[in-house]
Amino acid sequence: MAIWKTLIRICIESRNLPQRLIAIWKTLIRIRIDSRNLPQGLMLNLFYPAVLASITYSSLHFIIDYKHIWQNIMPFLIIICILIHFTLDFIETSTIPEYNINTFVIDCFGLFFLYLAFHFVNYLTTAPNYKATALSLGFLYICYLLFDLILHNYPYFKKASVTSLLLFVSFFIVRLCPPSRLLIRPERWIIILLLLASIRLVWLIYKDVQTSVSTYKVSADTKEAYTVSAATKEDICWVTDTARRIYPKSDVISTELKLEWFYTNPTGFFIIKDSEGNRCGNLDILPLKPDTLACFLSGELIEREIHGDCLFQPHELNQIDSLYIESFVALTKNDKANPVAAYKCVMRIPELIRYICVPSQIKKIYAVGTSQSGIRLLKNLGFDRIKNKNERRDGHQVFSISFLGLAKNIAAHAEGEDKLKFQQMMKDIGGN
Repeated sequence: MAIWKTLIRICIESRNLPQRLIAIWKTLIRIRIDSRNLPQGLMLNLFYPAVLASITYSSLHFIIDYKHIWQNIMPFLIIICILIHFTLDFIETSTIPEYNINTFVIDCFGLFFLYLAFHFVNYLTTAPNYKATALSLGFLYICYLLFDLILHNYPYFKKASVTSLLLFVSFFIVRLCPPSRLLIRPERWIIILLLLASIRLVWLIYKDVQTSVSTYKVSADTKEAYTVSAATKEDICWVTDTARRIYPKSDVISTELKLEWFYTNPTGFFIIKDSEGNRCGNLDILPLKPDTLACFLSGELIEREIHGDCLFQPHELNQIDSLYIESFVALTKNDKANPVAAYKCVMRIPELIRYICVPSQIKKIYAVGTSQSGIRLLKNLGFDRIKNKNERRDGHQVFSISFLGLAKNIAAHAEGEDKLKFQQMMKDIGGN
């Protein structure tokens, strides 16, 4: 209430009252639009930094009082390990693709147990209680386990849930077992477990970064090893077979439906091949009709309910003003992510769109994020989330971007000849 009173007072005292009101209205609209990111924003910008800053500030007193560090070396080392571990965890939390009120509540409990773990080894305020610290960290990893289970659709979190369970059990063993049965003292076990947990986080962060398009520095020779061309009927069958191996059953489109789309408008189906002519990926872009697109974006319609008559035909390209990227896959021979092939295809997306429609008429390009790496790619390309997964029947987030925005963002990643092609393309379609 005090904040609102202050805003009103500023408006009344301002000489430019209309302009102030307009500015405040625009600000409130932005807050409302971004409210779906509010839990993650509060956690990453307020609560988590506040707890870490508090622990870091308290740690400075230990350094200032360095004469007593050697007398309390074990609690000091535990505090350092807690700082390292949870700084890494903060970085990992900032990369989570789906953050909602459930994960926010779990994180709040996690921060509470984190501070308790620090409190029980803060030898400046109390005698170290290693058993209580282990118990706090055990409860903390119960929170992490719940967190991982909520995000079980992502492969990283499936693996993370196993390690969370092991760490949770380990901390409780340290808490419940008599010191004589632990082989080494409880405080040393705590340090070892925190270091192992930190290594786990470093690996997760590395895997996240590895999937980012912006981190790939691909040489020109390597890029030329992959080609992107128009797909055939046989390619469509390969795409659906591949989808059955890598996607959940609920997300797989049948070969019959895919071919129905293909026969209606084949201009948006592309296949990626390596230097030996082996298929290694695909890009499918659907020119959906306005009514179908509106129903799909609202969440009322799912992909499996889109039929051939919902797509514009090739001779209707002048009527197309929006596109939907239905599928993008780039794989190695063992079905792992192929960043080089992905780079090659992404660089050609604006060019490929020319085969489907008139680029200057395209207002928006839409895509659905079905995996952690896919969502990260969309964000790196500048897509904005417009629908949460809980607002849709298929349980996936929807992203969008303007064609010019996408072309500019892809150009930012281009190198050499690719960058020159984009500069010419931007001139052709009226971009700056």
